[in-house]
Amino acid sequence: LSFVQLVYRFGVHLLNGEAAKKILDDDKIADRNIRVAAVNAIRLVRPQANAGDKQAALLKDCLDTLWGYYQKKLGKGDQLIQSHALPAIAQLLGRGGDTEGKYKDAFAKELSGAKKRQIDMYRSAAVALGMLAKSREEEKSDGKYSDALLNYIKKGKDEQARYFSTMALGKIGGVANRNELLKILAKGQKATERPWAAISLGVLAHHQMERDGKGATVDETTGRALHQQFNAMKNPSAQAGMAIGLGLCKFKEAAADMQDALLKYKNKDELAGDICIGLALMGA
Repeated sequence: LSFVQLVYRFGVHLLNGEAAKKILDDDKIADRNIRVAAVNAIRLVRPQANAGDKQAALLKDCLDTLWGYYQKKLGKGDQLIQSHALPAIAQLLGRGGDTEGKYKDAFAKELSGAKKRQIDMYRSAAVALGMLAKSREEEKSDGKYSDALLNYIKKGKDEQARYFSTMALGKIGGVANRNELLKILAKGQKATERPWAAISLGVLAHHQMERDGKGATVDETTGRALHQQFNAMKNPSAQAGMAIGLGLCKFKEAAADMQDALLKYKNKDELAGDICIGLALMGA
């Protein structure tokens, strides 16, 4: 069976039994793909807690199974598979779904580095917090999770986990997180940190406009900062990040400069393509 077929079949069987749970409990299964498929099969079930007792029970069963697997004391090799459980739990619950903070607290603890873990555990913890936590403006008590992400951005050892933490701040949103991302955009490493901050700011602005609906307005502060960075950047990958960020926040004032850059870099396919995407996203 292909990986996709495994995920689909386990997802179907989970509705009628505990096939995926048995796979995660069976230490004799050596194939990593099968265990990853089992985790993602549970993730794909997506029961709704407010859709009746059966759905609520199924959600609890899914969460208990994933939590039990996450809690297992495994070596670093198996932690690579274990790390898939964190975003799976987050997707099942959705933003604001972890009302007691049980899972968010555990994932924030992962980022604290209290235990030495395989790097994918840190990366998954950042992704999961970005899916679960609310901004401190929406839920004051959730501010500590944005703080945990920001702390990892400043002090964390794994580069990719730092970038995922940056994106998580954008997913969570809020004025405080926006301001932190603007600082990274202005002072971070030009070729790496600033492009991630740019796309994260674009995601933050885009989601805010979606929430605001018909009354949505462009975040001028974010747009001007991204526009300035787009014109100042010489690194193609960094400039591409700015272009995508500008597109996501729909800052059309940058369109003319982006079009000029498109002509200038027409022979640099990747950069030109990203500028085109940015122009399309903003509706230029």
